[in-house]
Order: sequence, then structure tokens, then C-alpha cells
Amino acid sequence: MQSAERLYIIGNGFDLHYGIKSSYKDFLSYLETNDPLLAEVLFEICSGELWRNFEEALGSLSPGCLFSNAFNLIDSDDEGDFEWERQSASWNYHYQAMRKEVDVGKLSKVFRSWIQQIDTSAAHSDGVIVDTDDTRYLTFNYTMTLEERLGIDPRKILHIHGSAEDEQLIFGHSGALSAEPLAPQAFYEQDMLEELRIKFIHQTKKPVHLILANSLSWLKALSTVHEIIVAGFSLDR
Repeated sequence: MQSAERLYIIGNGFDLHYGIKSSYKDFLSYLETNDPLLAEVLFEICSGELWRNFEEALGSLSPGCLFSNAFNLIDSDDEGDFEWERQSASWNYHYQAMRKEVDVGKLSKVFRSWIQQIDTSAAHSDGVIVDTDDTRYLTFNYTMTLEERLGIDPRKILHIHGSAEDEQLIFGHSGALSAEPLAPQAFYEQDMLEELRIKFIHQTKKPVHLILANSLSWLKALSTVHEIIVAGFSLDR
């Protein structure tokens, strides 16, 4: 291949341009159908418009958000015999249920399943991309649209967050807003929920340094690029 002279930096708007259902709104719709309980929990504990800024919402779990009675298991009745024991037991049931849903492994698995079933057949050569031997593609998309629909040599493409063919995909937030725990709570299970929240925030942070290290040789080969074209991004900040 010739040395790189032109670089396309491609975001999800590129796929959306062809009507491909690859937005996080589409993912949440998939989640509601395939794992409605996980979808309900995410909508319950994440602040803001989850579908609009899904990745950043994962790092914005506010202190105490996992206390939400999402499973209707928490006993708030403070009267009667053994009320403390009953409430403690109910918090334990709630914690066990929340631990099964607020799990990065589970979320990653369903996210990858969604990526693999995305239909990219609507994509076609329409002049948005002009492929030449000296062109390279840095894409933030997981789909194989460039390779499978536009026939571009995979050696010229870097899926910076992984692709549908990979076992592990990278997704998550750029930095947590609040990863500090609350002061000790009345029930031990509440403290455990706070530990679960903080663990989830840390585990869903994108490993930026690792991504750059793994991509370094490909990125260094871009030193000869003199033209950069950005496609498919909404630049809001």
C-alpha cells in the first residue's frame, strides 16, 4: 500500500446517514426487548436522557442511586416486631438483585450481541467516501460497513473501539463525575451498594491510554497525512 496521505475520521453519523440502526437509542430499544429488566434498571439509576448520552451516563451514577427500589424488594415499614431485621433482609435481597444487573460483564455481552445483529445492508457507495490506495480510515464505529459494504481494504481501517468481529468491545465514559462513596449508611447492604456503584463507574471508564498504546504503530503511519476529513460526528463540545 502507498503511504497514507488522506485520513477519514468516521463517527456513528456515517452509519446513520444510510439508515443503519446503530444509535444508542436503537441499542436501548434492543435492550428493552431482549433484557427488559436490565433496561428498566439502567433507566432507573442513570440520570439524564440515557438514549442521548448513554456512555457518559454510565459514569454519572449519583451517590445513592442504587438505593432506588427498582425491584420492589425494600421493606420500608418501620413498625412491628423485628422491623430492623426485616428491613436488613430486604436490603440484602435488593443488593443481590442489583448486583446481577449492574454488572459490566452482562452489559458488555448484550451490547456485543446488539452490535453483531445490526443490519448494514443499506450502505452503498454514494460519494461520501472516496477510496484511494493512500487513504486511511480511523473509525469509532463497531460495524463493518466500510469493509463489507464499501469494499475497503481492512488493512487501511482502524476500529479504535473494536469491531463486530472482536470478542471485546470498548465502550464507556471518559471520566466519572462522582466516584466518592456516601458516608456509612444505616444498613451494611447500602454500603455494599455504594461499593457496587463505584466499581461499575471505574469499570465502564474507557482505557484511553491502553487504546492509544495498542494503536500506536497504526497511528504513527499517519505521519505522512496532509488531508483529514471528519464524517459522522456531532460536535457539541
